[in-house]
Amino acid sequence: MLTKILSFSVLALLLSPHASFARSIKIMSYNVENLFDTQHDSGKEDYTFLPMNHPEKIKGCETIKVDHYKKTCLETDWTDDKLELKLTQIEKVVKSTGSVPDILALMEVENARVIQRVQRRLGYRKVVMTTSDDERGIDVAILFNPSADLAFLGSKEIKLQTSRFGITSATRNILEMNFKIKDKLFQLYLNHWPSQQSGPGSRSSAAEQLFSVVKDKINDPNTRMMMIGDFNVTDAERPNPIYDFLTNKTGLVDVFTLLTRQDLAAKNLPPGTYFYSWDFSWNRLDKVIVNANFLTGTPSVNPKSYNVYAPAFMNRLFEQKNPERPGFGQKALVPWGYWHNAYTIDRAGFSDHYPLQVEISL
Repeated sequence: MLTKILSFSVLALLLSPHASFARSIKIMSYNVENLFDTQHDSGKEDYTFLPMNHPEKIKGCETIKVDHYKKTCLETDWTDDKLELKLTQIEKVVKSTGSVPDILALMEVENARVIQRVQRRLGYRKVVMTTSDDERGIDVAILFNPSADLAFLGSKEIKLQTSRFGITSATRNILEMNFKIKDKLFQLYLNHWPSQQSGPGSRSSAAEQLFSVVKDKINDPNTRMMMIGDFNVTDAERPNPIYDFLTNKTGLVDVFTLLTRQDLAAKNLPPGTYFYSWDFSWNRLDKVIVNANFLTGTPSVNPKSYNVYAPAFMNRLFEQKNPERPGFGQKALVPWGYWHNAYTIDRAGFSDHYPLQVEISL
């Protein structure tokens, strides 16, 4: 009888929704490319992602100064049906990994209304997002499931101010998430730095501001630190915002740089997370950066778990057909960017970024 009681007790524990036997915490970082709802947020330049019949649409599009973006705005009819299609594509990417990651970090999310729709589809219990002063109204968000292995302590926003040509402007805030893993503090920083169009100085400024926040805890033996997201930094930038202002002799490490040639060959990773078609080049705009303490002991990041997630269904074949551009005549499998006028899944695509994955071993 005692044996039966013990067996039933163990079975009940295994089936308990609160039981946690994970030996790792899985993290995914994914720029979902313009996840907007269909409503106008006052004071934000979200006119591209409004329905054609919205009273603010045409007038708002006409205020856009760059002809290409104005044309895109005037031609995009962003409806509820199209939004549902985009949500379906995001759900497919995340769930195709086998199970939703313990922590899902998303970039280019407009507001709480739309992230809550993602949350319901994926079944996350908690979501935290920023409310930045970004002109277009895009923010970053983290969805997660607290557990015995991952205790949520709180969050805060790091407000960024960047300067270009002497003009100071607000950009997307950094989201700081504080967790406890076993007896260690885990600080996760989600970033979406200014775009390439803003110039390298704006990203160097973002790097300096982030470093000023974390520098006093980088070498704390009880602190595990991770910076993830879309940093919008190319390897060719000089000075390089990542290397020169964040990781050079600071105790912070870009996890990708720890992979050997054998690791890269075995994983068969894409050359980057983002592809520039105009010059046929790849870049690692998305990164995972940790403090050195996070690479040893328990818990720790396993560098070999680093992955650029690029399943076949997320790819499209690109051929450079412009004879005036680099790579003329060459072909490459690249991220299948989202077409916001698509009505059907076979034409919609996913995102212009591949997601990153990494695991924390417990």
